[in-house]
Amino acid sequence: MTEPKNPANTAAAAMPPATAVYALGSDPAESAPLRRQSDELRAFSAELLDRVGLEPGQSAIDLGCGPSGIIELLSGRVSPSGHVVGVDADPAHVAMARQFADERGLANVDVVAADARNTGLPSGSFDLVHTRTLLVTLPEPAAVVAEMARLARAGGWVVSLEPDTEYALCYPRHPAFDRICELFDVAFRRNGADPWIGRRVTELYREAGLDEIGVEARAALHPAGDSRSEHWAAVAQPYDGCVTGSQPPPPRGRRPEWSRPEYVIARGGEISLPAGEPVPISVVLATSATAAVEIRSVAAFPTGFEVHVVAHFVVSEDMWDPMQGLAGLRSRPGDVEGELSDEHLRFRVQFANGSEANNLGPPMARPTTPGPFLQFGPGAGEHGRAPGERSMAETTFWVWPLPPGGPVSFVCEWPKHGIPPTTHVVEAQLILDAAHRAAERWPDEMGGA
Repeated sequence: MTEPKNPANTAAAAMPPATAVYALGSDPAESAPLRRQSDELRAFSAELLDRVGLEPGQSAIDLGCGPSGIIELLSGRVSPSGHVVGVDADPAHVAMARQFADERGLANVDVVAADARNTGLPSGSFDLVHTRTLLVTLPEPAAVVAEMARLARAGGWVVSLEPDTEYALCYPRHPAFDRICELFDVAFRRNGADPWIGRRVTELYREAGLDEIGVEARAALHPAGDSRSEHWAAVAQPYDGCVTGSQPPPPRGRRPEWSRPEYVIARGGEISLPAGEPVPISVVLATSATAAVEIRSVAAFPTGFEVHVVAHFVVSEDMWDPMQGLAGLRSRPGDVEGELSDEHLRFRVQFANGSEANNLGPPMARPTTPGPFLQFGPGAGEHGRAPGERSMAETTFWVWPLPPGGPVSFVCEWPKHGIPPTTHVVEAQLILDAAHRAAERWPDEMGGA
């Protein structure tokens, strides 16, 4: 949250309709989860408003309010003489929010249909401008923040409550939770949105000319029985079709041959790693004055193989997201093949028949075309390194299927660090022999799609 300094008028560029770029779509079925989310996040929003000190008689606006947002909380803070505006681009949500306000007697609340990137409302109209889980859904969050700064009065507040989903976890592991985390990341990035937006909010605020910026990070815990821990199984299935354009995954017990081996939770809660058969491949792929890329290990399974890639690098001032565990091994939001940033570490696995699996496009949850398929796995890295210091990041790629005979080429390229396309070639037989020795160490019914 922050206090703006002289918010300036901003000209709206030609942009597609907000409902067309909203990562969650406009399916009416999403309205109920949004309203439930509003209830579940109410306590966090109330704490945020406590820090701001919104007072009776002031004005506030909730951008992207959905079917309810925090318009009731805001109404209570500014009553009896203050005013609240809710804004949403979806006419269905506008109608629901108006009904919500009417049912609760919120006479000081108006709900309007408008694009949060360009509301058309007068500049400097509000003491508080608020978003919650909105920036995370849009490919142009900077446009929303610029509009927020424009709407705020001098001396007013701009506040956001936004998630950062990289490190969500469930214990014990649950396939529905794993699935929705995987699909959430793919679906949002495919729409150009950034599921890791939380870490970027302060940067967006600075770029919008705001000052006195403060931030507080929370890691919410949801024990068994909590509504936030029990709705994953219901949420995961609808996303499958929208991510891949295909049918939902097969029922449990029919793990597809392309799927990554699952971790197994044994009786008593002990976690058993999917210990594939080691392949004697460990090599430094490439080095430069500021970086080195290595294949730390390879493990084969009956249907595919894992490649553990580690990147070492010197942190620079302008490095994009260097400390979040992947160091360019994933694309920026909106990156597509042929238009990657120099900071993106390109990684390819090429087979003798000319086919290739790579990380040049958006992360995929499942194969969408015949041929090799590369899937991102667990990642880690060092955090908080200053410019000029050395750091590292690592990830595991799952490659399906097993290669045909002949050479297999591992290729890396990292323009940011002066590493040109560099290739290391091994014989496919090394991987095939290890795969032949590997055995399923868990029954199919414990696998998940």
